Amino acid sequence: QVVATQPDQVEALRFLANAALSRGDPGTAVAVLSRAAQTNRNDLGVLLELGVAYRSAQRMDEARSVFERAVELSQGGNTTARLLLANVYELDDRPEMALPQYFRAILDSQAK
Repeated sequence: QVVATQPDQVEALRFLANAALSRGDPGTAVAVLSRAAQTNRNDLGVLLELGVAYRSAQRMDEARSVFERAVELSQGGNTTARLLLANVYELDDRPEMALPQYFRAILDSQAK
């Protein structure tokens, strides 16, 4: 109902996307989260959820791109974004790219 009256309400869009993911419908989640990301291109939470939706849809190039953007936006400081990026590299059979990301996430976490 909220989205019907406020189509750019990010929290409502995130809720709908998470419901779609829990139903096993990553395509709908991607569409809804893409709309949320257009509303606020710098919302780290939306970007992380969008990357997860892309990963669930087996769209690894898009997932990688979104997670790279999240790492960049957080100036490398978001461990979750870095771990998700590493996971996408690993799922995409690119262990040489995944390993440094995993190590950096661990080192950053230990430093904090």
